[in-house]
Amino acid sequence: MATIKINGQEIVTGENSRRGINLIVLNGSDHKVILNDSYNTYTAKRDDSSRLVKDLESIPNGSVVIASIKDDGQKNMSTGVMLAFKAMGANDLWKLGYK
Repeated sequence: MATIKINGQEIVTGENSRRGINLIVLNGSDHKVILNDSYNTYTAKRDDSSRLVKDLESIPNGSVVIASIKDDGQKNMSTGVMLAFKAMGANDLWKLGYK
């Protein structure tokens, strides 16, 4: 299950979360949600890794990025996804394991 709460309000819940990476991006100045999406980086049936990299690269500087993984998100996660998160300060993405 993946959940993301902001100021006590569940934005991503067990019911609306999807397998893979669930991502919330907040505007840096007023903390309003500017992106709420999920990316199934477990399956190879879709190329959600490319879509995620594109979305991560479009996030304005100063934004707050919150990610949660449901089930498994690393099996088909591309190196591009890892590098995009690393560019934003994530340090341990390479340590993700199965489930």
